[in-house]
Amino acid sequence: MITQKKLESLVNVDKINISFSSFDKNGAVEEAWLNCNDKTSEIYKQFSSQFFGDRLSLTLGPIVKSHNKEYFSKRNQFRAWEGCFDLRESDNKLTLYPGEVVSVSTQERIKLSSDIAATTIPRLSNADSGLLYVPSYIDPYWDGILQAVIINVTDNIQELELGEKIAICRFYETDGDISDNDKDRFPGKSHHLGNNWKKIISESSNPFPTKKQPVGRSTAFSKLLLKIKSKWKSILGFSVGGSSFLYLIFYLGSLHEKLNKLELSQEKLVAFQEVVKKQAEKVGELSEVTAISGVETLTLKKGDDFSTKLFSIKRPFSKISSIWTKYDSSKKLKVIGKFTKDPMNDDVTKVLLEVHSDKPFLKTEQIDITWMLVN
Repeated sequence: MITQKKLESLVNVDKINISFSSFDKNGAVEEAWLNCNDKTSEIYKQFSSQFFGDRLSLTLGPIVKSHNKEYFSKRNQFRAWEGCFDLRESDNKLTLYPGEVVSVSTQERIKLSSDIAATTIPRLSNADSGLLYVPSYIDPYWDGILQAVIINVTDNIQELELGEKIAICRFYETDGDISDNDKDRFPGKSHHLGNNWKKIISESSNPFPTKKQPVGRSTAFSKLLLKIKSKWKSILGFSVGGSSFLYLIFYLGSLHEKLNKLELSQEKLVAFQEVVKKQAEKVGELSEVTAISGVETLTLKKGDDFSTKLFSIKRPFSKISSIWTKYDSSKKLKVIGKFTKDPMNDDVTKVLLEVHSDKPFLKTEQIDITWMLVN
């Protein structure tokens, strides 16, 4: 791997080039290339602060793309790009919700010659917190900002800031040069080669071009079938008119083997539910309904359009639970309740309450939400 002194010598002969971008809320982008001969410049000082030993710290850029449709409404969409949002519109903060997957790009732009390559590696401090960064590689002849994926694998809401260190980059010299023919092939192999912040912000380029496209969205039914085939003890829970719930508790037993032989379609859902119900009654696994409830106070901050609260209750987690919520309906808010298992304690269930509004709150106030967990 290449140390700082060696890297600076390679920068001086244009084998490695690194630029740092800065942004403002008006949309202006300033890009400055590293000049290692001017050690008094602000860019060199920034480079030195981000380089340690044999690694360059990579920092979070302003445009992020969420892959979880349920979180799209929590942020203002960035131009015409679905799922994308600008951290500068959210106090320069990236809020990652439980289980959320996001694509990010680095503030740094890297440009390499034919005999230099690099790899990106996660920061252990983020990984220890449950934020997984998918590592990647940088080919010779690369020129552009670096794209990556971060996954919040925890049940907690987590936060990163614009410019925060999210990964490290290690450079190395290849054993021989890459041919010019390979240089011409790279644009066809990489879907985001050449992307930079001026293109994205000033010229409206796609911030996260993709090569592989989804074949379609999963329906609620297909997700249910996947859970069943994974041998879950599960529920079928639906809300009707926002005020009533249909829940069906069952144990799979021998039904799992039968499901593998069935050709299920959306139109057969009702008939399938009846099969499940009868099988559950046959094996005597319908559970007795019990409930636990409480009241939580959420603070609605002026200017925000949503608020959340995560808390724990001393009750064994059950995959056959539903959650009800009740609040002052005159406020015209949407309240969502979620629950999940505490990874550290089987006797504790975590509950997440979310309050959403179509418009920003006009003033800071509090709202009491009554909740009830049923199994």
